[in-house]
Amino acid sequence: MNSITINDQRVFYLDFINPYLVKDLFFHERILFSFNSKLKYKSSRGYININPELRKEYNIYNENIVVLRIKYKNDIIQLISKIYKSGKIYIPLEILKHFSLKDSTTFFCDIINNEPVDNKKLGPNYLDLTKILSDLKIILRYNNFITLYKKEKIAITIPRYIQITPSLIEFFYLIHGDGHYKYKFYFVNKQKELHEFILNEFERVFYISREMFRAKLIVSNLNNYEELINYWCKDLNLTNNQFYRPSISKFNVCETGNLRIIIDKTIFSIIFQNLFEKIKTISLTNQSFYALNGLLAAEGGAEVVQNKGLHKITLSFNIKEKNMFELIILDLGLNYKIQKNNSFVISSWLDLVYFMNIYLQKDIIPMDLHPLRKRNLFLGFNNHRFTQTLKKYLFPIQNLSPITLKQYSPILNIREDSILRIVNNKKYVKYFIIQGNGKNRDPFRISISPEGLNFLTLISKVENIIKNDIAKN
Repeated sequence: MNSITINDQRVFYLDFINPYLVKDLFFHERILFSFNSKLKYKSSRGYININPELRKEYNIYNENIVVLRIKYKNDIIQLISKIYKSGKIYIPLEILKHFSLKDSTTFFCDIINNEPVDNKKLGPNYLDLTKILSDLKIILRYNNFITLYKKEKIAITIPRYIQITPSLIEFFYLIHGDGHYKYKFYFVNKQKELHEFILNEFERVFYISREMFRAKLIVSNLNNYEELINYWCKDLNLTNNQFYRPSISKFNVCETGNLRIIIDKTIFSIIFQNLFEKIKTISLTNQSFYALNGLLAAEGGAEVVQNKGLHKITLSFNIKEKNMFELIILDLGLNYKIQKNNSFVISSWLDLVYFMNIYLQKDIIPMDLHPLRKRNLFLGFNNHRFTQTLKKYLFPIQNLSPITLKQYSPILNIREDSILRIVNNKKYVKYFIIQGNGKNRDPFRISISPEGLNFLTLISKVENIIKNDIAKN
């Protein structure tokens, strides 16, 4: 049970809601009606009643869900409750025990008025959760918030309208890759930057602040457990009392431990599942770029080989995920191989060029969520020996083309036949235009093709990102 002080009164509540939102709703929501009722017990269950006249007057029926505020001494108890037969509202055992409530205790109660139905016209990038979460009971609240209720589950209050943004798409696919949302909800990773991104998105989109999370640290041993807890708490602004007992694992655990952040309310898993299924059916501009970015942050890799640069980009999958991942990759027109039946692999240098190009042409930074993979990707691509070779041959002639081999050779300090061999190589040929037949009257003339100019633009963007972003970190 949580509580917050409002106007010198302590307001207690059980539902999953941002404490600042509790205060905002308290000040702005209107009372539908008030009533008095004595607490009664039946088989250790405490309940109060709304009398038939009030139920009839205010159209309160069995199975309705209401926001109830009970005034008890100088405190207020707020409940999200279902109306049962004969107008009964059961008081949770946690409340009964905390306040030591006895039979025949008189309560002064308010039922909060539902907000009117809002037929707001939404843009194409917005979702109305009341139309998606039809299997949950919904209370319309002030300022377009909704409270969602399911039998035997803790109620949750979140915004009614969700805007589908690039970061939200990355958020959902990142959680799909490194989280769980079938029966409970958690996200686990060793990268603090990914946790920070997830926590920020939760607050921005769902109004779920980081203090509402629980956490568990997965470690290989308990030797420096307290130090590790302090490390994660400091970096993510968490507190020690948010942590469950640690888990011990010998599998793939880093020195600072793997952190699992948890929403231990089943109802949010239901919300996430429904929203994710809806998002997967929507066709938004550049959606596949952001979806793949989220997956690469969770299950991806940018493998670098010393002195050779970027070797390959990988994306791991299990058999249930394969089709979904493959559709995203195909939508982007990427060439790939499947390795060991558990990874998509992009390894050809030309395919790596294409991958970098389609992202940066859209001004989307690939692997932006994962600093280490992003660093490996950009530095590895820029240092790739084929990239370096093409840069060596293109940059000197970008303002001189067309240029004869005789002119080109001293600039590069390379023999003419070696230059011809490079510019005719199947990897590089599309980046050059070669004219002439090599005879005295018609010597070979070399200029940069449109693809070559595009490559120079790509390299400029890559080097700017390395200089202004990666190098600073």
